[in-house]
Amino acid sequence: MTNETSSIRCGKCYAPIKVGAGRDGDAWGSCPVCRQEDRVDNIIREAAEYSLDRMVSDTLSGFQEGELTVRSLPQREYPWITRD
Repeated sequence: MTNETSSIRCGKCYAPIKVGAGRDGDAWGSCPVCRQEDRVDNIIREAAEYSLDRMVSDTLSGFQEGELTVRSLPQREYPWITRD
């Protein structure tokens, strides 16, 4: 049995992930388009890191030049993201 989630998407192709039970009994999620898959706990952690990075980036972009000195962070690719 698989269920589609609408809030977490594949970071490669942006398709909503499908969640179901794996052979090991754990909950697994997968992208129906590119077939990327992982355990749901890892997917949630990656999507949460993506959301946090976006929130920090959005907050810092609100400052005017000279108000705050920010070191540029390296851009990261996320395997799982939250819906924009």
